[in-house]
Order: sequence, then structure tokens, then C-alpha cells
Amino acid sequence: MKREDFYRKCGSLLRSVMHRRASVASACLGMKNPKPYYAILHGVVRNYAYLEEMLRGRGCIVLSSAELAGARRSMLARGPPQKTFIRVNTLKCTSASDLDLNIIQTAVPDVFELAEKFDHRCPLYNEGMYFVQNLSSCIPAFVLGPPQNSVVMDTCAAPGNKTTHLSAIMKNTGRVYAVERSRGRFATLQSMVGKSGATNVVPINSDFLKLDPEDFGDVEYALVDPSCSGSGIHRVYERDDARLRDLQNVQVRIITKLAQFRNLRRFVYSTCSVHTEENEDVVAKVLETCKDFELGVIGDFWSTRGDTKYHFSENVIRSYPDSSLGTIGFFASLFVRKQAQ
Repeated sequence: MKREDFYRKCGSLLRSVMHRRASVASACLGMKNPKPYYAILHGVVRNYAYLEEMLRGRGCIVLSSAELAGARRSMLARGPPQKTFIRVNTLKCTSASDLDLNIIQTAVPDVFELAEKFDHRCPLYNEGMYFVQNLSSCIPAFVLGPPQNSVVMDTCAAPGNKTTHLSAIMKNTGRVYAVERSRGRFATLQSMVGKSGATNVVPINSDFLKLDPEDFGDVEYALVDPSCSGSGIHRVYERDDARLRDLQNVQVRIITKLAQFRNLRRFVYSTCSVHTEENEDVVAKVLETCKDFELGVIGDFWSTRGDTKYHFSENVIRSYPDSSLGTIGFFASLFVRKQAQ
């Protein structure tokens, strides 16, 4: 790509960030090589005040500085917990000791706290021997626990962390349908699947709600980790009740559609939200409308349970943003078809 084309594209991506249509990270997801785009956007947003001052009086015009300031605040408000976790990719790495990293085992198999500074230049990381993935987001695939040679559907699959985790749990056997409606995010999903070495994943670029359940009569297990408010990963968050209602509606629709898959035995519903509207309220609606399913038992590997205002609070799990634990805000529930127990 010519240099001028690269910077023109950076400008287009920056416009999306400035108008709050995307975060810096998500704006770069669909690019073939996102790293240089991320570096430019991150630098501009973080240093906009200096750049604005430098350019003024030199025949240059700085557009929408207020919007850029908002984008910067949004970016700074969203930050990773102080701890870094890695998931060993057992499709390529047989033992965590092979990584030669200073790591601490967590409650989730093959997931470790990294007790040293993460180096994105590490060859083993770039070869897909391990992935950086928050401990909380490794819970859904672990709780679902599909056996080898089973058939699984990841209904909202990009960027692919949970898809590739499922593949690893199944030891690259059976089949994982990975559904993603966004073309840009679908490209990211494909890239991550390729990097992981997963050969049992079937990527599908489609809206899950438009799929015909009769075309997937072989699906036995599923993971639903849909779009949500992201309130569990933002340090500063402004609640929007109207948006929460819209999100809840889509979340319930996805699960209701999934329940129509005739051979579905069990599924996990999870979010990176702290709101009951997207978590316990969704579970309550599903239990009311999908009579063939009930909540399954989630093991005691995780002590924090759901909101005690709900009678099923002990059957769902939560995590909260906590820099000492390194966790993000998260929620997970397990549904089991009644006659399948």
C-alpha cells in the first residue's frame, strides 16, 4: 500500500473513533495488518493536545478537537486490569513449561497469570503458542466443556478467543461453527483461527439470527457471548437505559433462536457487563420462555455468584473489575436441556 493511501485510511479510521462509532482497537480490527494503524491512531488520540498546539499557526486546521478529546477520554477510561493473563494454546503447545515464562496457574485449566512484563515481540506469542486473554473471558468455554468429536456453535464469534479456546478443549476434533456477521470482524476471526492452528472451525460470515436451525441439526453445544454494554471493561462508564433495553432484546432473541436447534444439549450465555439487565434479567426471561431448558450447575472453581435478588443466583457466576485480581466485569450462565441431564 502506498504511504498516502495508508495515511488516508488512518484518517478514515480516526474519524470513526472521533465520532464514537468505534474504539481505537475495534476500528483497526478489520485491517490485514492492524498494528501500524493502531500505533498511529493510539498516538494521535493520546497526544491530540500536543498535536493541536503544534499545528496551530502553521497553516493547518485541527478539526473536531472536542470530539477527539472525547475519544481520548473514552480510550483512557477503557484500560486493561493491572494483571495480564495468558491462555496456553494446547493445539500448538503441549506444556506451559515449554513457554519459558514466569507464570502462575489460575482456576481455569491452561490459563495463567503472567508474572512478568508482556512482550508482544515474543516469537512464541507471534507463532500462536499462547494468547493474551483475561481470566474472566476464559470461563465460558471452560464451563461449556464440549467433549471431543462434538459439534459446537459460537453464535457471536469474533475476534476468536473463545472459538479457538473451544477448539483446544475439543483437541481439534468434531466441529466448531464460528458465526460472525461483521465482515471486518470476520476477517479478524479467520486470522485468529489460522494463527491458532484450529482445523475443526467452520467460519460463517452471517448474522446468527438469519440462520435456519434446520441447517444445523448436528449442533449439540453452543456459546452465546453477544454484543453488550461492555460496562465490565470500562473504568468510567455512563449508563444508558435505552441502549440496555435494546441490547437485552437482541440478547434474548439470540438465545430464543438458539433454543430452536433440535439437538442442542447445553449452552453458555455470557457477557462482559455488570448490569443485571443484560445478565440475570436475560436469564430470567429465557427460563420463562424456553421451557425445555433450565440452569445447569457451574462448579465451585469460581466463588463469586450472581445477584442474590434472584432465586437462581447460586447457579450463575460473576466477576467484577478488580485490579488486585486482574479480572474484568463478567457474567456466565449454563443452560441444559432438561431431558439431556
